[in-house]
Amino acid sequence: MDKYEYVMTCKMTGANDEDGVICCKLSSAIIEPFMGVAPGDMRKLHRADKEKSNKVVTEGGHQILSELRVLAPCHMKLLYPVEQFQDVPNQIDGDLPVLLFCSRGNSV
Repeated sequence: MDKYEYVMTCKMTGANDEDGVICCKLSSAIIEPFMGVAPGDMRKLHRADKEKSNKVVTEGGHQILSELRVLAPCHMKLLYPVEQFQDVPNQIDGDLPVLLFCSRGNSV
């Protein structure tokens, strides 16, 4: 297992304008296939060639966002233990993620 991971947060909503918004953290396992490079290797690439690594991350990020625009079943977990959830900021649509987006479709 790599000691580094990708970190990306996004705000998700439903299909309708009146649906609420929730801030989520994407798991590194969701992000890595879009980057095509393991997180540790990306760190090395960034140190060697920042321009190339920034291009890979930008393109991968756009692909992730395009993929997530399509509604599909997904598996998510709370980022906080249930007993601590009351201490979570009142805004679930803020900048602090509340859920971990683990997988899409039938994969878990």
